[in-house]
Amino acid sequence: MLPWVSQPKLLAGRLLAEVTELARSCGSTLSSSSQMTTVYTRGGWARAANPCSWVKIHDHTTLGLATAEDTGSLMVKRIGQRGWPIGEVDLLGHLF
Repeated sequence: MLPWVSQPKLLAGRLLAEVTELARSCGSTLSSSSQMTTVYTRGGWARAANPCSWVKIHDHTTLGLATAEDTGSLMVKRIGQRGWPIGEVDLLGHLF
């Protein structure tokens, strides 16, 4: 593999490791949405298949509530004692 091809994955891995260290002082579980699952799984993250809901916003306009049975990109990492919940997850905000 060419050396510059792997650089984005190395940087992403380092950023995820830093976020994990920051979260250890205050969180129980980290969550992220990504199609780059290999970077996450190498760092100890796991794919979650929970149904999710969130507020849809486009160009400063609320379009309504969105739901997905399985987003296909939800990644989680347990930090503290509590694990990731079973069942529907309300993402408590907007995704663009």
